[in-house]
Amino acid sequence: MRARVLLFVVLLLQLAPGALPVAAAPAPVIRENLEYQVSLGPWSNVARIHVVLKELEPGHYLAEFSGATQGMWKLLSRWLPERYQTEMVHRK
Repeated sequence: MRARVLLFVVLLLQLAPGALPVAAAPAPVIRENLEYQVSLGPWSNVARIHVVLKELEPGHYLAEFSGATQGMWKLLSRWLPERYQTEMVHRK
């Protein structure tokens, strides 16, 4: 009897149309997308920085900061992280 029930369940699973469709989470809304070129004293174009601010849901934000040094400065900072990310909550 137990084997018949198991066989029946397996057959039902084979006939099922697949996984139930699940609504995908909406993509975060990009609020700011900024790019900067950094100069340091007499040296120009020392680094390039990219900052993105995304709104995950009302009052919840994700900030991403990525950057890369340029030229000879790349040799001095190769151990530094190239990307930072943080979540923020706006409270009134």
